[in-house]
Amino acid sequence: MYAVVCGVGQIAYHLARDLTSRGHEVTIVSRDHQLCEHVKERCGCSALEAFSYDPAVLTEAGIERADVLVGCELTDEENLVVCHVGKVLHPVVRTVALIRNPENDGVYNEIAVDVPVNTTMTLVLAIEQKVTAANVIALGHLQRTNMDVIGGVIDEAATLAGRAVGELDLPPGVLLISIVRGEELIVPHGATVLHPGDEIIALAEPSKAPELTRQLAL
Repeated sequence: MYAVVCGVGQIAYHLARDLTSRGHEVTIVSRDHQLCEHVKERCGCSALEAFSYDPAVLTEAGIERADVLVGCELTDEENLVVCHVGKVLHPVVRTVALIRNPENDGVYNEIAVDVPVNTTMTLVLAIEQKVTAANVIALGHLQRTNMDVIGGVIDEAATLAGRAVGELDLPPGVLLISIVRGEELIVPHGATVLHPGDEIIALAEPSKAPELTRQLAL
């Protein structure tokens, strides 16, 4: 795989180091002189000291043969422009960009970014996983649909135990998508009865996830 990484600081450096250590080819594009020198000396990859959103610079970096273009600049505006210009020059390149301001999440989904990385949401989910009930886990967040993925084990005392899916008082914005019972994977329907010990996976709007967590645990 060939990756063009556009950005500054430790994130760009560690991406270059880790990708090259896994056998991938990497070119760093950065206005950070020290970063460019470090990745050439320590990571053995190419580096261009320039503004990453310049089409001529991306062309020199080999965007036309790149599999992945990564934007980890200091601002969302720079990352969006980098990804947009990359797509114009090489429409099939896979674009990945760091979201600096969570309020711009929707913009990333609309403009040329295939994989927006919201570090704030990742931290929120990690924190919630530590403070919610032990049998409930925040598995992730779907950026494009703004849905949390919740996993949990139904406790014997849970309000969901012993009830059919069609009878559940789940809040709007919550969808039960699978049940694991022993070695069996069940796609739930209205008549499916939930048993204590069932492992479930559900999608939930972020504002509705706490209510689902409460029903799993109580």
